[in-house]
Amino acid sequence: MDEVTTPEQLDSYVKQLQSGLDSDLRSRWSPARTPFVSDAAFGGTPPLPEYKASPPPVAVIKSPAEKALASSWHAVEQFLERNGLSVALLEQTEDNLRQWFASRILHSLVEAMGSAHKRVEHAAYAATGRQLQVEPLLLSPSVSGTTYSQAGGQLLDRYQLEKWLEVLSTPTTPQPTYDPAARQQLVQAIQDWLGILLVLEGKCPGAKELLLPFPQKPSYLTSRIQELAGGSCVDEFRWNAGKTPLDAMAMAKKWNGNDFPTDSSVLCYLFCVYLLHPNWRFQGDFKLSTPRTSFFIGTLPHKPGEHFRAILPQMPAHTKSTGYVILFQSRFGDPLYTLSTGQDEEIRVKGHSGLFRGLALFLMILRLRDHDWIGQNRLHNLGLSKVVCTENF
Repeated sequence: MDEVTTPEQLDSYVKQLQSGLDSDLRSRWSPARTPFVSDAAFGGTPPLPEYKASPPPVAVIKSPAEKALASSWHAVEQFLERNGLSVALLEQTEDNLRQWFASRILHSLVEAMGSAHKRVEHAAYAATGRQLQVEPLLLSPSVSGTTYSQAGGQLLDRYQLEKWLEVLSTPTTPQPTYDPAARQQLVQAIQDWLGILLVLEGKCPGAKELLLPFPQKPSYLTSRIQELAGGSCVDEFRWNAGKTPLDAMAMAKKWNGNDFPTDSSVLCYLFCVYLLHPNWRFQGDFKLSTPRTSFFIGTLPHKPGEHFRAILPQMPAHTKSTGYVILFQSRFGDPLYTLSTGQDEEIRVKGHSGLFRGLALFLMILRLRDHDWIGQNRLHNLGLSKVVCTENF
């Protein structure tokens, strides 16, 4: 047969092949035999190769959370209308949140990262009259991945500051004769230094469950926070990716979803830590999870009670509670945020605005239902009173 160059010729060839193959020819052919043998072996035209679909690549196999599509814009509009809100208010809240993240969370955290050791030094001098040197957070081995040493004096490190804080915070321990006000400032400065260290390590109780996957490089979270802090609207934000750190480039290890968290996960983690510790001030026993409250971050207790609020990394088991408001962050695949209110249909958002839209919806509903409170803090204390837009406020 002449060369097949058109669909019509191919169709004619297939029909001719089907009619020309008799039962004897079919019995002589076996699947184990290659279909690309010469025509003479069969005394006629060879059969077409058997088609077998290639297995899909691993990246195509999606988790249940990733299979869930984002809600239609019409569904979002209907949800807003049922709650007395509007698309304009949602979009304004999203824009405000980007600026709030940049100034209130990222800029202030970067400033605290660079100055926390100086605050301890100043507070220590005011309380003791001694010049002490404290290890800078950005040079701490658990954050930088390197060992830092300084000639001319020993730096107070994590272990020494924890022991000092234990002495200052234990009533039964004989206390040095410090001025009470200076002593309290020293306690707060040490708590802030240790608390920010936990933030940079990605280990803050009550929020660490949201930072997935946990970065294998200890310096990644620190470097990425500094990069995201650039600009006034989180301009470097990559919703479903991150950025290869400089130290990893030398080892040809690029950013990937198995070793590094997405920017969405990083910002959601920082948001939840900030709710627990406004203005990056760490009070009381900050190494424990949230105190007894109806607002939960990271995990739910066995009996969360009625009308609780939560930000979680996955859907919990079936709960009998009613009137709750939960924002879920997907654990696998591209970031997907699901708002569940226990009565309306779930609203799912993703994409470049997914994190900000999910948080905007969550905060707007909480403002309407909880009278300007989120957990144990008022929106005003978090700098969110003018960020979250509803017609009632």
